[in-house]
Amino acid sequence: MTSNPTSKPLSFPCLRHLYFDMSYEDIPLFDFASFPILQDLRIASWYIDDGTLPTSSLTRLPHLSALTINGTNADDLSIASFCSLCPVLTHLTLECYLANYGDLLKQLPPTLTHLKLLKEPDAPGPGQHCDHELHRFNLVEELSLDDGLYSPSLPSYLVGFKETQNP
Repeated sequence: MTSNPTSKPLSFPCLRHLYFDMSYEDIPLFDFASFPILQDLRIASWYIDDGTLPTSSLTRLPHLSALTINGTNADDLSIASFCSLCPVLTHLTLECYLANYGDLLKQLPPTLTHLKLLKEPDAPGPGQHCDHELHRFNLVEELSLDDGLYSPSLPSYLVGFKETQNP
């Protein structure tokens, strides 16, 4: 079956929440132009791990305020690049197998109000401390860090917000 080049792409103008699974390597991160009012995006199986994210070919997400990314690693450049497409982003949740969030936090907007940094349950070791970069987020209302992602030197104003996911 051939496609008609004059046919319009599918559009979902009212869709506000989307779950996208990148688990198949032959499915690239697609253009979100079909979702003009998207507010909440959950991406599973993030596999961009070399810092190359073609943001110039992706559509900005002007209404996206909540983003959840689950994947193998926290590739600082590609995740930060994707976040740059979301100018009103306030809620960010990352759950990565190799939780190396320190450099990523340097590149995120300080306007985040809800930040959850988690490790995948079967991840080896404690992860890397990233609390040295949390001082940038002075608007944070909710902070959740897995064990091993913070040290005893966690800034005092953040101690009240810290939650550990593992007992």
